[in-house]
Amino acid sequence: MSHAVVRGEPTLAQKHLDVVLDACLRARGVQPSREARARVSIAQLMLHCMREKPDFVFMINGATKKHITNRAMLELSIPLARKLLAQGLKGKTMMLVARDHERTVALYVAMLLAGVVTYLTDPGCTKFELQYYLRLVEPSLVCCDEATQETVADAVADTADVNTDVLHLDTNEFMEYIKEYSDDIDSFTVPDAEMYSPVLMLPTSGSTGMPKAALYNGQALVSTLPVQWMHYKRFPTPTERAMILTTPQWGTFTIMLTTCVVYNITLVMSPKEATVENVLDMMLTCKPTWTFFGPPFAKKLTKVATPEHFSSLETVLTLGSQVTPDILAALKEKMRPDTNVLDGYGMTEVHSFVTIMEPGAEPGCNGKCANIFDFKLVKDDNELAGTDEEGELYIKGSTIIKGYHKNDTELAASMTADGWLRTGDEFRQDRERRLYYRRRIKFCFKYDNQLVSPEELEKVIGQVENVAECVVSDSERGPAAAVVLRARTGSDGAVRQAIHHVVASTLSDHKRLRGGIAFVDVLPRTHTGKLHRKNAKELIHSLIKDGVCCY
Repeated sequence: MSHAVVRGEPTLAQKHLDVVLDACLRARGVQPSREARARVSIAQLMLHCMREKPDFVFMINGATKKHITNRAMLELSIPLARKLLAQGLKGKTMMLVARDHERTVALYVAMLLAGVVTYLTDPGCTKFELQYYLRLVEPSLVCCDEATQETVADAVADTADVNTDVLHLDTNEFMEYIKEYSDDIDSFTVPDAEMYSPVLMLPTSGSTGMPKAALYNGQALVSTLPVQWMHYKRFPTPTERAMILTTPQWGTFTIMLTTCVVYNITLVMSPKEATVENVLDMMLTCKPTWTFFGPPFAKKLTKVATPEHFSSLETVLTLGSQVTPDILAALKEKMRPDTNVLDGYGMTEVHSFVTIMEPGAEPGCNGKCANIFDFKLVKDDNELAGTDEEGELYIKGSTIIKGYHKNDTELAASMTADGWLRTGDEFRQDRERRLYYRRRIKFCFKYDNQLVSPEELEKVIGQVENVAECVVSDSERGPAAAVVLRARTGSDGAVRQAIHHVVASTLSDHKRLRGGIAFVDVLPRTHTGKLHRKNAKELIHSLIKDGVCCY
């Protein structure tokens, strides 16, 4: 039985992982067992899989259309890993600030192989944000590329209390850095490491404050590999080509880099910004069979895409926020009838999807909780939620992070005394224990002593034709909204009236926007592109004070 399963039977994806783990163990002269599988590190597993299929296409650069095989990727990664080991960086921290291209990926693989703890950051972050990250993780080496080198140089130069070197990935400096080290694939061995020692750090979203650095160990990363393929029946290649649009600081980036190696799936990614134009070009030329979209981006994409753009896709996973019926209908109109649109739910704190909707499930369903987690829904009165009742999702499992870098207390605030992680998200469950996302509890507020969910209001406001995006916050007068329009036509009053009408006709009286509506050019964002709700609240309050946010 798969070593990570805590409920029910292993999936076919987990059984396949067991086969690969056993092959990895035998190649190292170790007798396979459930206990031995649990000790295989993510670096050992990736190196084994890439060596076994050297001619398999690891990735396609969506900008250049270049195909990079496992062999070619290892011939970049292994000299770099040897260099990092020679510099004594095993167990130390490096920081990566770069776009999605083959040298970025090679560096990530090399850091895993060498046992260097990777901290991945947004290539679009500001100098101020970089200085915060530099002080947080104190990296021995910062790696950047052409698009980020100027900001990195300024941040490093002006952060006097941090001493670090800088390596430029897409210049001759990179090849000079590794030129003395062998690219022989067969002779490289992964250094031994403690089972639960950190191998990776990712920033949290920072939606209500500065980001933290979540710590992951290699064994936990192995356990999560099968989760997103939990509903698939065909292995070792459940899908042919997976297109990823997120940059390295996202868990979806690091999840895909590892799981696609093990399951023989070619990655499609591009160093170009994920604009509608660039993504449509990748879809036409690289023919991905699997991808994920945030619902707001999917809405933009479907306005200009043709059925030909979506012709290769078998599965589209929607992530980040609830997909509304209008977006779902727009996707279905452009895709093949047999293409699955599935909703997923995951957390930085587990570096994994927690649920993924089954093909054919009703819209709004997030699917069953993955069997590597115990879970329960807990109501406000601390009683367990029953069928069709709502409650906060609590989860427990070995893949939950053990903490944040330099922050021993923050995770404890979200954990119960008996080891359950409170997700802060409210779900409903049906008779089959499938979960349906309802709201983010931490974002909720009360007006007139009744609960208001900003996400619920934002979903309704987003149905108005000229609304591109919005954010809702509390105020002394009641719920208030900042709204970005698709086009400013001089008739903002008509849009304001339409928003009030749809809210009044759809939601309860206490949810009406008594705090007012303000039209703005942009909304505050975190380093990962999510809404920065703390800053958004401050913006709305200032707009109310200035008389701009009005009813």
